[in-house]
Amino acid sequence: SAGSGGAPSAAAASPPKPRRARARELMRITRLETFLVKPRWLFLKIHTNAGITGWGEPILEGRARTGATAVQELESYLVGKDPRAVAHHWQAIYRHAFYRGGPILTSALSGIDQALWDIKGKALQVPVYELLGGPTRERIRVYAHAGSPEAVKDKMQQGFTAFKTGPAKKRPARPVETPQFVDYAAEKFAELRQAGEFGFEEGARQGKANSAFFEPDGGLLELQGQAQVSSEGGNLSARRIVLDRASGRVDAIGAVTGFLVQDQDAAEQSGSVGIFADQEPVFLAAGALANDPESQTLEYRDGARLWQGASRIDADSIVVNQASNRISASDNVEAVWSESDAQGQESSSLSIVRSSQMRYQARTGIARFEGAVDFRRQGMRVLADELQTALGQGEEDSETRAIAKGSVRIADPPDGSGHRAFGDQAEFDTAASEVVLTGQPAKIVMPDGTESEGGSLTYRIAGDRLLVLGQGAERTYTYRPVSR
Repeated sequence: SAGSGGAPSAAAASPPKPRRARARELMRITRLETFLVKPRWLFLKIHTNAGITGWGEPILEGRARTGATAVQELESYLVGKDPRAVAHHWQAIYRHAFYRGGPILTSALSGIDQALWDIKGKALQVPVYELLGGPTRERIRVYAHAGSPEAVKDKMQQGFTAFKTGPAKKRPARPVETPQFVDYAAEKFAELRQAGEFGFEEGARQGKANSAFFEPDGGLLELQGQAQVSSEGGNLSARRIVLDRASGRVDAIGAVTGFLVQDQDAAEQSGSVGIFADQEPVFLAAGALANDPESQTLEYRDGARLWQGASRIDADSIVVNQASNRISASDNVEAVWSESDAQGQESSSLSIVRSSQMRYQARTGIARFEGAVDFRRQGMRVLADELQTALGQGEEDSETRAIAKGSVRIADPPDGSGHRAFGDQAEFDTAASEVVLTGQPAKIVMPDGTESEGGSLTYRIAGDRLLVLGQGAERTYTYRPVSR
């Protein structure tokens, strides 16, 4: 204190140092404490004279006691040092040793580094991530340990969605095992079923189901109960889906639904022709599905349907060859697509073909139907053994042509009140609204009862023109029966 009338003392003139500065000068590491936790974990706690402690995990799998010894050997360097010089201590421990690196030293150093950062963050009263540049995510997914479906369900109730598990509970596995133990573990893993919202991610593919059956060696993965699998190529749902992860094959059974997305290369090759528009999803439904990546085919069975808007293909079986961009359908085939007007715009008129077989080339938009063909188009019905036609918008003038062969019968309109025609072959030109009928002989019955026969007959679909042509020297004629 200052005397009466005297100058203030030096102590009174100097303000006290900030508490934080004193804390930096005074904080020192006092001891390192390790904790062995069964079955194989090791944790480290670093104490300071300021009462702040930091935690780390200096574990080396299967060498917990060895890791604890390595930490103890580094204790003499750390005790008495300021714990907040984290980078300095890391460099000193790593570089000042005679031998650097190795799993034992780096595992011990990792746990120490974690604990020192923990102390520094607590001393500054900020999360460690703020000292490292800020957070990179707002939350992180964690997993739980579970050895049975029951344990999985229990953990799921706690909010966990990922699990670490193992099938072999016979005894702890050794570094080198017998074939019998390996077979036992593989068998148990193959029998493992995870119940309740099973989910997986593998590359670009992901999926989920009520339960799963899988093999540990990257073999089969079987999803059961509301199974779903999605990838860049589309989405698939079914009661049961089996993935062969080795070959890439996919089989789905029971109420199969989903959609396909054509890849960019295939879309550029096919252009905008055909029954399905390019780069738009094509929806699917079937009783079963088999996807064979080796042959690049998708086979839909037991009542299949592909559709996009009003256009669709139905059949007992549909096979999509992704390599050749072809679709084949068999048994109870029905194809439906929208017609295009003279300007190429889609109209409300639908064309329908029923047959036993169909082969469709998506690049050209041309389909060939075989077996009891029933073709209905713009108020006309055609029955034939075979039919070749464009489905939707085709290339150049292919859209305007359709050819029917074999026992051709035409009714325009379908109820038979208008034209009726018979022949061996009929070619339809929708742009000119004409039908060219050939046969031995071809025959047309007009609405007024007039019958025309000849080797080649051409008539307008609208019924306002009839052109009768012969083949070579063959005579053609038109007559009205006496009865009429």
